[in-house]
Parts: sequence; C-alpha cells; structure tokens
Amino acid sequence: MGAESDQAELGACFLCQAPACKTCEHCKLVSFCKESHRQLHRPGSQCFSFAIQQSETAGRYMVATRDIAALDTILVERAAAVGPKLRNTAVCLECWAEVDLASY
Repeated sequence: MGAESDQAELGACFLCQAPACKTCEHCKLVSFCKESHRQLHRPGSQCFSFAIQQSETAGRYMVATRDIAALDTILVERAAAVGPKLRNTAVCLECWAEVDLASY
C-alpha cells in the first residue's frame, strides 16, 4: 500500500476537512491533519465526541461522532469575558467604582 491509499483510508480532518495524516489512537473515531487539531480533539484524558462537517445548504455544522451520554462534556471553551470575583465588593463593570448595594 502506498501513501495515497493510506490517505484515502484516513479521510479528512475532523476539524478543517483537510487530508488527514493520523487517526486518534484512543477513540479511533476521528482523523486529523496536524498536532494542534489532535490537541483540540483530545486536550486532556478524554476525546471530545464531535466533528465539523460542511454542506452547501447548511454551511459548517457540528455532528456527534458517537452516542453521547448524559453529563458528557462535549466542548470546552474559554470565557469571552470574566467579571470580578463574587467575594469582592460589588463594582461597576464600566468604571470599576464600588457600588453601594444598600441603595438598591
């Protein structure tokens, strides 16, 4: 078997649809084209159960790669914004001035 037949068996990267170079050695459900995409699929000790697909009518969309049990983590993202800690006094999020909660 040559490199071309190996490439055909791997298919496309689960994230960007580029030609894949490896399959996940843990779940064996997705393939990826580079290490950074492998790390997105398995950032810790668990494989995420999704792949990105694309169609002419729907555009890009996410699909499950296996049955997902209740309370399974399917995606982890960083927060878009982080507010002050709840242990601190209340502050205005625009100017950071302390807010007197008794006046409300």
